[in-house]
Amino acid sequence: MRTHGAEYIRIYKPGAREIKFIKDVSKCKTPALGGLVVKCKKCKAKTYLYKSCGNAQCPKCQSIKRMQWQDKIASRTLKCPYQHIVFTLPHEMNYIANKYPELVYGILFKVAWQTIKQLCGDPDNLGALPAMTAVLHTFGSDLKHHIHLHTLVSFGGMDKDNKWQWPNRKNKLASYRKMCSMFKLKYLKEIRSELKKKDEEYYLSISSRLTSMEFVRWCVFNSQPTTHTKVIEEYLGRYICRTGVSKKKLRYDKIQDKVKLIFNDYKHQEKNKAAPQLTKTIDPLIAIGQILTHVLPANFRKVRYYGLATATMLREIGERLPHLIKQNGQTVRKIFQIIKVLNGIVEEDETGNDERTCPICGSNNLAFENLAPDKDWYDLNIRKCSIHNKSPTITSEISPNQNLLQTKNWEGIAKPKKY
Repeated sequence: MRTHGAEYIRIYKPGAREIKFIKDVSKCKTPALGGLVVKCKKCKAKTYLYKSCGNAQCPKCQSIKRMQWQDKIASRTLKCPYQHIVFTLPHEMNYIANKYPELVYGILFKVAWQTIKQLCGDPDNLGALPAMTAVLHTFGSDLKHHIHLHTLVSFGGMDKDNKWQWPNRKNKLASYRKMCSMFKLKYLKEIRSELKKKDEEYYLSISSRLTSMEFVRWCVFNSQPTTHTKVIEEYLGRYICRTGVSKKKLRYDKIQDKVKLIFNDYKHQEKNKAAPQLTKTIDPLIAIGQILTHVLPANFRKVRYYGLATATMLREIGERLPHLIKQNGQTVRKIFQIIKVLNGIVEEDETGNDERTCPICGSNNLAFENLAPDKDWYDLNIRKCSIHNKSPTITSEISPNQNLLQTKNWEGIAKPKKY
């Protein structure tokens, strides 16, 4: 972003939200935002800690917000088993999502809850209202456009008589085939209806694409019910305040002027084993374009709560069924961690370290001094650093089904082909 962000903006002229994201990430943890000078009283060494950009989708910061979200979801979790259910849209839907992302993502939330609510409301399955927490992911580990919704659904619910009910099946809430079929039919019906209202001409142009999706099986993954939801919460929490990929899996080679992305190869994953990791090389501008694909529309909520997980229902069932509410034992600990970070006592990171020591001598006898933002740093180090002036080319190292650069105005520049 820092080396090629200004070049990308100049050539491909993305929207205001994408430009803001590029600038925020470029400034994150740099002198442009100011920070702290940590002075060791023992060896006189100085360490500079720069402030985070605070962008909700920055891959480099926001670890505190992720901790807060994990606390929040833990406080909403009931003392009962949960099922991890993932609703995935077919890749043919990516074409529509590129034009109307808010519509496609919003309908995914709506239809997923409608499917769960209707199936759980059937007395043959559960006959009650469950709790559901939903988290939107638009990406796979290789940065391809892979739209799916992770949900945590309580393996049980409250009926109309305010009594807790357990499912009739031991390992699932409803039939897998019925869930897939209902999800597909409801989604296609909803997307057709909304597209007709929003852009009838566009709807007519892609109606055949929607029809073809009727003959494809839509995937709804169902895990075994478990009471150990912490692992799932932590997995989802990693991507709550982040877009696409973490900084650990993305490396920029300045010498070759290429981006190296480490991703999980799920196609060759063996049962009960971690997926093997592969590395692919991408042109920097194409890498930026792929990351920007996953920047969500303004004010779009990627985490939503339904049924018994809503704040209103939690207040009601807290009085009726207090033994079901799971107490959150981590809140006090994390409040102190957050206070320490805000006061500059520790650096915001994901290591879990609660104390900061001098990197030279290891002493914890430190003094802190505020560092004012350097207003000229961005212009001198980011805006003028881009020396390339040609559009990226597609090489054999890039998979042909990747979503590449997206923009509204190319001004005669050769645009990489979309597949």
